[in-house]
Amino acid sequence: MGKGNDEAITAPDSQERLEDAELLKQALTELPRKYRECLLLQVVGELPQQEIASLVGISKGSVSVYINKARKQLRETLQRFGVELSRQEKGGRTIE
Repeated sequence: MGKGNDEAITAPDSQERLEDAELLKQALTELPRKYRECLLLQVVGELPQQEIASLVGISKGSVSVYINKARKQLRETLQRFGVELSRQEKGGRTIE
């Protein structure tokens, strides 16, 4: 098999991932700013909730609530867009 066959197999996967990334970006913009900010600081910035609370100027409890609400709304929006969500195993724990 030549190189061309490998590219044909991976191209749809790459295109699908790009489309999913665009849908994710769009879904993130639909979140309330305070939810999006806390979620991104945790997921992308890898910051602990206490540090997010200090940066944003809210309680750690509010950060936790905002992140949970952001995940729920994000999941619902992505499902509305037709994106199939799957669970991933991480350290023996199921995460979404």
